[in-house]
Amino acid sequence: MTVKIFIDEIRKNTDSGLSLDEAVAKAVKDCANKNILSEFLTKYGGNTMSFLYNEWNLDECLAVMREEGVEEGIEIGEERGLLRGAKTMLDLGNSPDFVAQSLNLPLDKVISLQI
Repeated sequence: MTVKIFIDEIRKNTDSGLSLDEAVAKAVKDCANKNILSEFLTKYGGNTMSFLYNEWNLDECLAVMREEGVEEGIEIGEERGLLRGAKTMLDLGNSPDFVAQSLNLPLDKVISLQI
């Protein structure tokens, strides 16, 4: 998760004695050099840099991390639920093609459930 890496960089920088502003600026530069922020910047748009420099708030960043975690958890849960449903449909004798089409799952994932 890129935001966690970014926050860890900020914490490391503040622990080394930098002010919060300096720590954020250094983290932005270091992460950008390592291509860590590209996903974050793409997702949150061009306003991100001004936010980081002018309105940095650790609580807001942690809230974004939590939101990303919740979204990721929901996606994982939905996929697991669909896969359980697919397994049940296969066990009831439905063809892999029918199950994949019905649940909008990749055919190879449905086939792998038969093994």
